[in-house]
Order: sequence, then C-alpha cells, then structure tokens
Amino acid sequence: METEPVYGAKGVNSKSNDPGSRQFGTTAGYYVFGGVRNSTVLNDLWQYYPNNNYTWTWISGGNGSSASYGIINVASASNLPPPRMSASSWILQGVFYLFGGGRWNSSTVGACRNDLWMYQSGMWTWINGTDVENDRGSNDISGKTPCARWNASSVAIQGTQELWLFGGHTFSAFNNGAESAYLNDLWTYDAVGGTWSWIGGFQPNDPGTYNQKGVASSSSIPPARCNAAAMGTVDDASIWIFGGSTSVSGSIAYFNDLWRYDTNQHLWTWMGGSNQLNQPNNYGIMGQVSSQNVPSGRHSSVGFGLFDEIYIFGGSSSVEYGDLWRFSTDGNWTWMGGIQNLSFPGNYGPVGVADDAYHPGSRSGALGWTQSDRIFIYSGLGHIQATNQSGTYGDTWMWDIRKANQANCTVNNDCTSQFCFNTTCCNVACPSECLSGCSCQPVNNNTTCSLGTCQNGACQPNVTLSTSSSLVSTASGSGSSSGNSSSSSLVSTTSND
Repeated sequence: METEPVYGAKGVNSKSNDPGSRQFGTTAGYYVFGGVRNSTVLNDLWQYYPNNNYTWTWISGGNGSSASYGIINVASASNLPPPRMSASSWILQGVFYLFGGGRWNSSTVGACRNDLWMYQSGMWTWINGTDVENDRGSNDISGKTPCARWNASSVAIQGTQELWLFGGHTFSAFNNGAESAYLNDLWTYDAVGGTWSWIGGFQPNDPGTYNQKGVASSSSIPPARCNAAAMGTVDDASIWIFGGSTSVSGSIAYFNDLWRYDTNQHLWTWMGGSNQLNQPNNYGIMGQVSSQNVPSGRHSSVGFGLFDEIYIFGGSSSVEYGDLWRFSTDGNWTWMGGIQNLSFPGNYGPVGVADDAYHPGSRSGALGWTQSDRIFIYSGLGHIQATNQSGTYGDTWMWDIRKANQANCTVNNDCTSQFCFNTTCCNVACPSECLSGCSCQPVNNNTTCSLGTCQNGACQPNVTLSTSSSLVSTASGSGSSSGNSSSSSLVSTTSND
C-alpha cells in the first residue's frame, strides 16, 4: 500500500512524478498539500493535471522542509508553511488558500495552527493568523481570527470572494489549555478585504439543535464535530456538511446527518440522516433512489458538490468504507458505486481501463476534486481486515458521472449525453420527448422520434442500458477483490505498488 514520492524537477510536469502515499493531507482544485507519511509530517505542494495524461507536478516544499513565514502579506520565493496534517484549504479564482492543521507533539496532545496562507504566481504569502501553535484566536463578536484547529471543514463558493470554515478540533484554545474541544463555529474569510468574520456557533462541544428535518430555522445548528465532509453547490450558493465525529464518555462517536447552510439567508437546515450517533448503513439497490437509503455514521469521508447534487466517498468508523453515495434534490440518498464490504482491498485492473469489477479499496481521509462531470479520489488510510494490513494509499481513481447510465434515472445528469425518459436514459435529441413525452406518428416505417420507435403515440427508446457507473483507476496499482462490488467501473490513474 505504501509508496514513496518521486518529486522530479520542481515545476516540471512528468508522467514519472508521484506524490506518493499519504493521509490527512488537504486538497482544493487540483492542488494537494501536506499530510503525513511514515510518521513524517509533510509540507509539499503538488498539482494534478487530468488533461495532461493524468500527471503530477511538484510545486514547492518537501518531506517536512524547513518553514519560513517571512513578513505577513508579503509574497516571497523563500516563504513556506510549516509541515502539517489535517489542514483546511480552498481554491478561489485560481488561488490556493491554506489554513490551520497541525501535528502531534505527544500521543494525546496536538499542536494546531490558525495561520492562513495564499499560494499564487509561484510564491507563498502568509496573510492572516499567528505563527505560533495552539493560538486561542478571537471566537467572539470581534471576529478577528478563528482559534487554532485541525480537521475543520472548508468550502469556497465559486463566483464569490468568500472562504467558509466550519468546526474542527482544537487543543489548548479553551479553558486555559485544560481541555481539547470539538467545534461548530462558522467563519467566512473575505479574500478581497483580508478579514475573517465570525458567523455563528461558539460553545465547545455544543450538542447543536436539529429542529424539523428539511426546514430552515434561525435556531438550527449542527452539533460540534471534526472530520466532516464539506461540499459546496454553486446552483444555490449552499454549504453542505456530512458526518464527522465527536467524543462521548471518552469514546469516538460518528454522525451520519446532513446539513445545508444557505449563504444568502444565513440559515442552517437539517437535511438528512439521523440526529442519533453511530447509525448503520442502509444501501438499498445500487443506483436506485429510496427514502430508506442512508450512509452510516462515519468521519473522514471526501465530499463533492456537482450541479445541485452532492456526493460522498468512503470514510471510517470502527472500519473503513469504500462506497460512493449521492444526495439529490428529491431529498434522498442513492448508493452509486463502490463496495459494501468493510475494510476491503481494491480491485484495480489495468491503468486507465474502466470495468464494472474495478473499485478503490476502503479508506478514510482520502482527498478528492472534480473536473467537469468527473470525480477524482486520491490517497487515504486503509485497513484490510482479511490480512490485518494497514497503510496509506497513493493511488488515484476517477468516476465519470455522465457514464452512470442508471436504469432508474431521475434527472438528465444521470445520463451520458442523453435524457431521462420514464426513468430510463435515452438518446432522443428533443428534450421534451424525454422530460414529458410527446405525440408522434410512424413515418415510412420509421418514426418522428430521434431514436427508438413510436409506440401508442409516444416515443419509446429501443435501447438497453447498463446500470454501471464508470470508476476508473488512472494509475497502475496492485490488489484484487472478489467481494461485493457494486457494478462500478472505476478507473485507476496512479500507482499503488
């Protein structure tokens, strides 16, 4: 499972470059920063190029390279953030932003940060926060800066100038360092004005307030947590938070609730999942929507916002998961792909080849990004129960949404360059034929329909569609599986030797 990095020449794209395996890194856009590998905390920055044969470029830093803050708000080629894991990051108008994260300075005490960095035009700039660990910040109405933390959730809504930060886990920020705490505070950073604003939430280990599911309320707020998956949907300028973990009587407990924050109305809404901890999965049938479907309680999933839908992959509770889920506008979850088997190895196949049998290994703390209609998944921490093998992955996988030819589609985006007609994908050119049906008459033994036949006055596609959902490994790897794959053609794009 473990792979060492191949840095190559700094700033030079090459097929042989490889960031190697890691866990607890952070990603935004096509950038990947830091994390930990073999107990070494990293501060290297990489960029992924899906349009250039799925290749990597090493940008800056290295295997725990020496840091240099420089002068605040002054860019310099010698500036470099300290090594860290579990940081938060954003991409906004092509600029990469990095906040917080930290390291363990003992087996039980973390050293977290609240510094904010910007990477642009080949240089790092320290733009906010302090250069010391475990800073208390200003979690009050003055809203100067968040307290030091790691495992917070971060979202940037494209088309705005705002970076959003939610929750996380902090050490020594409350009670004069006598306790660590889980957080549910919400902050926004104005990338133009250069200031943080505290939006809401504050009390450490706050139990939250759920209220009525699906109804926005000024009194609703998620419970405090860390390691929640965070997604943004551009269509409605919303922030989505799924899952995460907290501590109950000294033991870690896991959420499976889904929350939406309307950045225009400034209101939280409990959208799905349970208000109870440690809930089980209910998969249903792969690709079929049901109000009974729901992912289990988990943390360290990776989340994506695409169109007006959200997706989550993997995560862990007492075991690792390798499943892919979608939450759509009808308010329901759909198990889209991946495996139901817990803590299970991947089945790779040849690099760049999709097949129903291929899938990533179960993992938590993976990194991910999107390109158009494709989801990419990289790295993460895995444990294989059958062999009792644990380690970090260095593979990259791609899942193509538009190749998810669902036999039970609900919206056009379920189909590959097609339309959703009577819950079936079809290739008719006229959208109305799929969306609402149309009247037609046979013409010269053919039809007025673009595809299919005219039956009982309506266009009926005469195509048989697969229920597979192309997941592709875009780099070479090892491992096999004979478990319960969910007919997902996953494509691997990087090595995992």
